[in-house]
Amino acid sequence: MKKNFFLAANMLLLFAWSSHAQWIQQASGQFNTFDWVNMIRISDADHVWAGVSSLNTFGGVPGVAPRIARTVNGGQKWDILSIDNTDGYDVWGMSVLGPDTAYVSLNLRQSPNDRLYRTTDGGQTWDLVVEAIYAGYQVYFQDALHGLLSRGPYNTRYTIDGGQTWLTPQSMPTGLINQSIFNYPGSETEIVDNRFFAGLEDGHLLRTDDVGQTWEAFATPVNTPISDLAFENKQTGLALAAFFNKNGSTWTTGSPSRLFHTNDGGQSWTEIPPAQLPFDSSGINVIEATGTPGEYVMNAKAYGVSGIGYQTFKSTDGGQSWQLVATCPTEPLGVIEFAGPNIGFGGTSILMDSNNGSLFFKWGQPGPPKILLTVDMGDIPVSPQGLHVSCNYNQWNPAATPMTNTSGSKWSVSIETPADSTLYYRFVNGINDTDSEDVPVGCSTPLGATFVRTAKQQACGDLRAPEVLFGHCLPNGELEPQASTTCDTSGAYLICETFDQYSAGKIGPQSDIWNSSGCNYDGTEGDDCDVDLHGYSDGFTSYSGKYALHPNGIKSPLGQYIDLNLGNLNSGKYALNFRLYVPENNGGSIVIFFDYENTFSSIDLYVPPKGLLTYNKYDGETYEYGADTSFFIGYNTWHTVGFEFDLNAGSRSLWWDGNLVHTIADPQVNRLVSMNFGGGGNGYFIDDITLKDLLFVQTSGPNDPKPIFLVTPNPAKGSAIVQYAATESADLYLVDPMGRLVFQTTLAPALAGRQQLVLDELPEGIYWLFLRKRNEVLCQKLSVSK
Repeated sequence: MKKNFFLAANMLLLFAWSSHAQWIQQASGQFNTFDWVNMIRISDADHVWAGVSSLNTFGGVPGVAPRIARTVNGGQKWDILSIDNTDGYDVWGMSVLGPDTAYVSLNLRQSPNDRLYRTTDGGQTWDLVVEAIYAGYQVYFQDALHGLLSRGPYNTRYTIDGGQTWLTPQSMPTGLINQSIFNYPGSETEIVDNRFFAGLEDGHLLRTDDVGQTWEAFATPVNTPISDLAFENKQTGLALAAFFNKNGSTWTTGSPSRLFHTNDGGQSWTEIPPAQLPFDSSGINVIEATGTPGEYVMNAKAYGVSGIGYQTFKSTDGGQSWQLVATCPTEPLGVIEFAGPNIGFGGTSILMDSNNGSLFFKWGQPGPPKILLTVDMGDIPVSPQGLHVSCNYNQWNPAATPMTNTSGSKWSVSIETPADSTLYYRFVNGINDTDSEDVPVGCSTPLGATFVRTAKQQACGDLRAPEVLFGHCLPNGELEPQASTTCDTSGAYLICETFDQYSAGKIGPQSDIWNSSGCNYDGTEGDDCDVDLHGYSDGFTSYSGKYALHPNGIKSPLGQYIDLNLGNLNSGKYALNFRLYVPENNGGSIVIFFDYENTFSSIDLYVPPKGLLTYNKYDGETYEYGADTSFFIGYNTWHTVGFEFDLNAGSRSLWWDGNLVHTIADPQVNRLVSMNFGGGGNGYFIDDITLKDLLFVQTSGPNDPKPIFLVTPNPAKGSAIVQYAATESADLYLVDPMGRLVFQTTLAPALAGRQQLVLDELPEGIYWLFLRKRNEVLCQKLSVSK
């Protein structure tokens, strides 16, 4: 929703677009995977408001409150604001009247009780203005008295007394009674010189010049929803019809993006030929005018072209031609907002991990990229000279780069590095080379005769290297306390490894159920196979278990590994459970082997750094990478992983945090043999491994959970079946890679929790399925192929 650029036209002419401007990452690390930005509203260069959504707020989970983000320093830091007693709502509309005054509309799915709130003190307190069915979509206030709320022609109100009373429009075009504003979170209406534009689902343009009292509607060549609008003045602008077509009564993605131009306020439109767009079948995500005549920016992706992420383009001729200006971020921008050529902000559509925890981006001249290094000294005394970093960018001078004590035993420093470069470094407890840490082999890179740490500068913005402990391959001290498993004495547990009975060091010599190859378990750190038990009695963490398995140094191609002998079991039904902790930027693999007709087959979990956990299968001849299922996991937290193997029936299941995420018939699980642990980088942590005889205790699975959310097949071609435990109804949402709703339905218990999804018209790519039950939202990634 744009501010009026041309009230200050003379001032704007003083600015010129810099050919080197690009998106600068903002507020790194403040947000979580699967967060996204609904909207951005700019008051001035320093004061910006935004709506932040997530799986839980989008799904309307009770107990989860909506979030409003606000910055008072141009995006360097975003404060997260909340409104009391709004659990289950999500932010769907916003209008700002200054640095401290904002109106926020909240939507509660499938409920008439939407709300409009107002703050005049920067979000410290909020007043409920109105609660009604029309209050949860688009909101626009011209001043403190005149405003409008609109879902579309069928449900619009305006106020002339600051929201005390809401009136029905004096005139509204006929024939559009069933149409609504195509208003999923992230799509935008436009306001220029107090003219309010909104795109409807059938392609009509809705317009008012008097803050909602009277309305006009104009037909456009678009026969699909207008998903975004960008006007440089009251008469001239662009309309985007992006990736939507009609499938029965539901809008689905599938059609190429189309872009249209108007010079008469939307009364007539001319299509910009697809050949003039950045890609022939461009997936345009969002467009925006910058405030300079004829100048627009867009965020787009070439769908079907491998290796090309989202990119930002600029036009200086009203959208007729486009030039690439930024390749960052590589994830989609769902919102772009400009309040002048030099004041622009963008927000991601769905945050994965590549943006390093950043939802927001600012348009401008970036400084040299930096890498933030943080080390935890634990209970090691710090030298009176302080802590320093010795690296390849200070000529390995141990006293040149001092660190700052940020909190407790943690010290940090930012080091400027060229883009796409590698920083080689080690921490120094003092100012001499002899004070440098000995970096263990398992998390180091050889550099001459020494071993150092490395951090690869990313292409987009600054980088936060994972926090580490001085002289160790441990994570950043964030291991959460957890209760160790208590093994019963009934005989149901064939293996119960809490690791609490071990001493620190290598586990190979301490138990006969562990095997190794290519490793010299001499009980010391940093040997040729650094697979070990780490204890936490030295003040580094409050982890309640005494030890945990840490396979942080498996080296290939030597074939070093450590195996847990599962017993060569060839009949029965078993649950194999363990706790898994994956520090950010770390990874590795866990492989379970079977002996099938004298040929080893296997399944494994592969955890690449900052990526997708994949569940793979090797049948002795073919390796199916990610063939079964894959999903993002939360880092720096403990997860419970469970496998169920029915050797009699030939089937296997994967459980994640008590939920069944995959089950399949597999005759190759004929004989359960061993479990192999392999680390990568700083690896991961394993604790509380149990192998339980399910037939012995007559239980149904790990922790007795029930199947909750299953999608088959995945990847899907043409169609897929969604199943869930149908004890109550649930809402199902299919969301495209840009965060837009493609399909929505309700699964009723009478349907036994089954719903077929028709996927023929969807482009290839990654989609997300959200299942909202009464008090939770579950998520599955769905890969669609042709």
